[in-house]
Amino acid sequence: EGTTFKLILPIPKSVLIASCLSTKNHGHHFGFVQDEVIRVLRIEDDRRKGLVHELEGSKSIQVDDELVPVVQLQQLFGMSDSSTSHHGSMQFVILESDQDKKKVAIEVDEILDVEDTVIKNIHPSLNKDSFFRGVTLLDEGKLGIIIDGNGILNKVGIKPKSKINLNRIS
Repeated sequence: EGTTFKLILPIPKSVLIASCLSTKNHGHHFGFVQDEVIRVLRIEDDRRKGLVHELEGSKSIQVDDELVPVVQLQQLFGMSDSSTSHHGSMQFVILESDQDKKKVAIEVDEILDVEDTVIKNIHPSLNKDSFFRGVTLLDEGKLGIIIDGNGILNKVGIKPKSKINLNRIS
């Protein structure tokens, strides 16, 4: 009959396997761990006026009965801003904090896919602002950055969510 054997290899502590939502923004690949993503939202051009609000240079979007602040990755990471005028739709990944349920909307150019991802930790000196959970190797041989949602929420100083009366905003 033959002999069967089972080989069990431990996963190194410096590697994490997680389900991630893959996105693309300004030509760069970013991933978000599924546990932090509560919603993916596409706002078509004809609905933008009622759902996207700008106040004192800050953008927010209406999600259900609350306004959620919008963060643009190119501003956080100091990437060159090739300001794209939005024609068609805007896409957002809505993240929620583990501890206090704060929310933030990350504006992205393209939502790609959800897949199990091997995440390799990066050295702390490269992650001073705690924005990154790690990196992953993409199919094309490029690196994709896995975003730490709680790190972004803490860095931008988003206050706990509050219900507001949206009928008073014009």
